[in-house]
Amino acid sequence: MALSRPAKEAISAIIQANPNPVSCWGLLQACLLDHGLAWRQKLKVEELMVSSENRAGLGVNAYNCHKLGQQILQVGADLKELAKATCVELSQDSAKAAAQFDFNKKLSAGGLLAEPTGRERYLTVSCSHTSQFLKAVNQHKKSAVPELSSIDGHLYPELFFRDPVYKQMLQDGWEWLIISSKAHSCFPEIGSIAEKALNCSNNLGQSANELEIMSRIAHAMKASPSEKVDWKKIAADAVLDAPPCAPYAAILASFVQLYSDGGALVAFLDAFSKKYSHRIALGQEFFTHVVSLKAKTKANMCMYLRTAAVATNLISPKAKIQDGIGRLISKTDLATLLKHKSAELAEELLARQWVALTEQVQKQTISSDSLHSAFGRLCSRVVLHLLKKEKLGYENKCYKSLEEIEEKVQHDAAGTGIEDDTDKSDEVDAAEKAKAATSNDTTDRSFIAKSQGYAEKKLYVNKAKDLIKILEMTKEDIKIVKLDVIKGNTEGKISYEQLYEFKLWRGSEPTKIDIPQGKMAHESEDVKKEAVKASVFCSLFSKEAESPRFNESFELAFNPSKLIAKKPFSKNELKFFAVTDSLSRISFKKSNGARLFQTGEEAWPQVFIAKPSTPTDADVAKWGKVVVALLWLVTPTDDQSLANMVYCNDECCMTNHKDIEAGDVLMEYVSKSAEQAKLEMKPVEKDGDGNEEDAKEGGKKRDEEEDKEDPGDAPARKRIRGKAAA
Repeated sequence: MALSRPAKEAISAIIQANPNPVSCWGLLQACLLDHGLAWRQKLKVEELMVSSENRAGLGVNAYNCHKLGQQILQVGADLKELAKATCVELSQDSAKAAAQFDFNKKLSAGGLLAEPTGRERYLTVSCSHTSQFLKAVNQHKKSAVPELSSIDGHLYPELFFRDPVYKQMLQDGWEWLIISSKAHSCFPEIGSIAEKALNCSNNLGQSANELEIMSRIAHAMKASPSEKVDWKKIAADAVLDAPPCAPYAAILASFVQLYSDGGALVAFLDAFSKKYSHRIALGQEFFTHVVSLKAKTKANMCMYLRTAAVATNLISPKAKIQDGIGRLISKTDLATLLKHKSAELAEELLARQWVALTEQVQKQTISSDSLHSAFGRLCSRVVLHLLKKEKLGYENKCYKSLEEIEEKVQHDAAGTGIEDDTDKSDEVDAAEKAKAATSNDTTDRSFIAKSQGYAEKKLYVNKAKDLIKILEMTKEDIKIVKLDVIKGNTEGKISYEQLYEFKLWRGSEPTKIDIPQGKMAHESEDVKKEAVKASVFCSLFSKEAESPRFNESFELAFNPSKLIAKKPFSKNELKFFAVTDSLSRISFKKSNGARLFQTGEEAWPQVFIAKPSTPTDADVAKWGKVVVALLWLVTPTDDQSLANMVYCNDECCMTNHKDIEAGDVLMEYVSKSAEQAKLEMKPVEKDGDGNEEDAKEGGKKRDEEEDKEDPGDAPARKRIRGKAAA
C-alpha cells in the first residue's frame, strides 16, 4: 500500500528543509506517528536484526557488543537508557528482506553473535549493540569477555538474572519505536537519518572509530554523483555524533578519496579489523602521514601499500598499543615503506593478489571472510618484511623474499584464519590465572607457580645466566631443558624453590656466534680511522685557544655575510683554525667546502673537515647556541686583489698575508671552478667572411636591441658582459 499524498509531502518537506539529522529526526518522528507510519511496541530481542544501514553499512562489532554487555552488568541495567530504541519494519520485498538476513549472517560468522533464525521482523537503527548482545546470550554464544561466561566459555541467561532489569530485557524485551516498511521503502534515507541522530545522543552507543567514519564517508561517496562529490560536506556529516576522530575527518576523507579503490579497501579494512583487531585507533598523526607522504615514484600512488600499512597497524600487539593507539607502524616506518627500493614490487604484488582474490569471491570459490583473512595476512607480511619488523608480527616469522610471501596467499585463502597460527600460550596463561582456586589447588605447587606467572614452554633465566625452558610442571617438581649452545642442551628436573630463582626471559633461544678472527680494537682498521679523526679533532680543539675572541676583535654582518675587523692586525698575526663541532664532520672523503688537513699518518695522510652547524639567518638566539668558528665566516672571493687571508693545508690554519685595518672585511681568495669559468666564457664570434671585428659590432648591436626591449635587466646584463670580456 502506497503512502498518502499528504504524508509524502510532509516527510519530503522535513527532509529537504532540515539537513541537521538531530532536528530532522525529531520532526520526522512526530510526522510518522501522526500519519500512522510509526508506532511503539514491546519487542523481544529474538525479533530483531541489525539494519545494513547501521554505522554506514558496518553493522555492529561483536567484541564491542560483549564489552557493552559487561558494562551494563557492572553498573546495572536501566530501561530509561533504552527509551530511544528505534527500528524499521522488515521490507515486504522478498529480495530486500533476504539481503538483510544475509547481512546479519555475515555479522554472526565469527561465532560471537546470534545467527538469524527466520523469526526476525525488525531491523535496529539504534540500541543495536545492546539487542545483539542479549540475543547472543539467549543463543548461548561464545563470550569475548571471560568474566561474562560460564566455565565452558559460553554465555547463559541465568548468569545475568541477578539483575532483575537485565532478566526482563532478556526474557520480555522492551518498548521500541517502529518505522513502517512503507515509509522506509518510499524514503530509504529515514533509517540513516534516525541512526545518525540517535547515535549523537545515545549514551549506550559506542563512539565511532576511524574505520567506521571512513565507511560512512565511502557510503556517502557512493550515493553522490561522481562528478559532484562534496568531500568537505561528506566528512562533516560523517562526524555529527562528535567521535574522537572528528578533528581529522578531512584526512580520513582524503584516504577514501585517493586510496580506497572506490571504498572497497575501506570495506576490507573494516571487516579485517572486526575479526582480528583490538578496538584501537591509529591516530591523526598516522593517518596524516599515510595520506600525505609521497611514494618513491610519481607513476604509482601505492594505494595498496598504504592500505597494507593501515591493516598492519590495526593488529598491533598489546606491547605496541599506547593510550588506545596502535603504534606498530610509526611515521618513520611509513616514510621508509613508501621510499623502499622494493615498494613498487610490493605494490604490484598486493594489487595482483587483491584482484585474484576478489575474482575468486565473485566466482564463489572462496568466501568474503577468506578474502579478508588471506589479504590481511598478506598485507602484514609484506609491510613487516620490508620494514624488517617481522619478529613483532603475529607469526613471529621472517620470510626470505616477497616471492615466498606471495606463495602462501592461495593456501591462506583456502585454509584457516590468522588465529590458527597465533601463539595461544598467553590466552592459556590468562585462563589459568583467571581460574578460581579450589581447596586442592591451594596445596598444588604447580598451580601456585602458574598463578605467579610461570608457564610451560616458556624460557627463564637466573642470575648466573642459566637459560631453561619449562617442559612440564607437576605437583612434585619441574621437568626442564637447560639450553647451552656450547656444551649442548640437557634435560633434567628442578625443585620449585630453584624455579623461583628464575625470571622470565623475553629474548630468543641462545645462538652460538662463530667469529673466524676476532679483532681487538687496536687491530681494527675502522677503529684506527676513528682514532685518527679523534686526534685531528683534539689537536684543532686545543689550538683554537690561539685565535682571538670573536666579540673582542670582530663583527659579523648578514645579507651578505661579512666578517669585519674591529681593530688593526699586522701581517700573519691572525690564526683561524678549521675547528668543527662534531667528530662526525671529519671524513677521509672530500666534500664540498671541506678543509684539508695533513695528518702525518702513513696509512691515512689526509682528512677533510666540514664546517660546523651555522644558522642561515640573523637570529641572535640561534647564533648563541652554535660554535662560532672564525675560519668558516671568512668571505670567499675570486679577486686576488681583495683577498687578505690565506689557508695553509699543513697546519689546517688560515692567516692574514696582509696587514688588516679596522673596518676591513676578511676575505680569502678562491679560484673559480672549471664549470663556473666555462659558463662565463663567451666564444669569439665571426661574421660570414671570418671577420671578428664585424662580428663584435654585430654582437654589440644585438646587445643594444636587447637592452631597449627589456631595460629593467639591462644593468645586470652589462655586468655579465663586462666579466665575460675580462
